[in-house]
Amino acid sequence: MGPIDPQVANEFNPITPQGQQIGINVEDLVSYIAFVKDFVGITHEDELIQSLNALTNNIHPLALGNVHRFYSQSRMMARKLLKLHMTDPKEQYIIDEVTETLTSKLFFHGHPINRKEATDLKLKIENPSQEVEGLMWNLYLMYEKELQMKASFNPKEMLNSSGQNTLNSVEVIGAGLLIIWGKI
Repeated sequence: MGPIDPQVANEFNPITPQGQQIGINVEDLVSYIAFVKDFVGITHEDELIQSLNALTNNIHPLALGNVHRFYSQSRMMARKLLKLHMTDPKEQYIIDEVTETLTSKLFFHGHPINRKEATDLKLKIENPSQEVEGLMWNLYLMYEKELQMKASFNPKEMLNSSGQNTLNSVEVIGAGLLIIWGKI
């Protein structure tokens, strides 16, 4: 389980020089505003308007509106899903708190929420029996082996071993994005 951090795209999103549409991460937009206010310390209305103008000079206002729609949608979906398991009206404050945490307080999409943290969030967590936990671990080990998760990933070597060695350059960027220059 992890935070809810949608990345949105529509026809108004920025385009790279290569013609690729750039997705806008909801939390990045919110963090920009927080950065301007909290880190830089801009609080005067005129300066905040300048910061917003700088943003809208680079990102179309309708793309920003789309970000807000997805942010609202993700919060609504989180509430609905939590209500499936938290039916007591007294638990509404927990639903609100968990929704706020998952959509606004965990700043990295890759932040894993383990059992301890889920329990701290007051989510209902079942601790599996040792037998079930052992089965789950064995399943993970099977996936680890099948997906070769312990083997280092070298795309250039992999492509060269398949006889496609006409690459000029291979670059791995971020978590799984591969850029290849040359013929394949």
